[in-house]
Amino acid sequence: KDIEKGASLSKITSTDKLFETLYNSPVMKRLTKVYQAGDDIWKVYGYEFEKSRLTPILKTLDDVIKYSEEVLGKRFDVEDFQLRAGKAAMEDGSFMELAIRRVAGNVVKNTYPNYNYVPTLVQNIRRLPIGNFVSFPAEMVRTSANILKFGTKELNSSNAKIRAIGANRLLGFGTAVLGTDRALQEVGQTLTGVTNEELERKILEEKINSI
Repeated sequence: KDIEKGASLSKITSTDKLFETLYNSPVMKRLTKVYQAGDDIWKVYGYEFEKSRLTPILKTLDDVIKYSEEVLGKRFDVEDFQLRAGKAAMEDGSFMELAIRRVAGNVVKNTYPNYNYVPTLVQNIRRLPIGNFVSFPAEMVRTSANILKFGTKELNSSNAKIRAIGANRLLGFGTAVLGTDRALQEVGQTLTGVTNEELERKILEEKINSI
């Protein structure tokens, strides 16, 4: 109301005008670019990291197809890939780099927050009076589920190097979310197939035996 009274001296006559002025200010534009750049840097890092550890393992297109189906749960469209890669790349062998880039891109797309994948229903929740910061938690749920899914499938691979990637993925995720001790426990249980009930029973037996 005070702002409206001074409307003759200011262009800000409503809340919408206030936010419009803030969003269009040079300071806010710089802050937005910094935030976006930080988000992009981590995605680029993740992409390059995935490529670096998949390159020594995926030697042939068959390896790429198998990894895509077993871990990502996606059929690798060979015909579409060959068309996009081009005849020259298929003949000189450079197509493998493109194939690994595609797989690494799929991993990062599904394990790093990407707000383009937030469902419309979740976006519309922002209109409700329960809070408007819902996209990030929604993406955390999606990416966390995918990290666990990909890591578990990698652990079940017939390739020892892919199993190592799965163990690292789950251990890293568990350390970030649960703490080192709990993460080691979760990975150990996944590797051995031990359930929480079996583990608790064993701990109880050890306590009884120690008395």
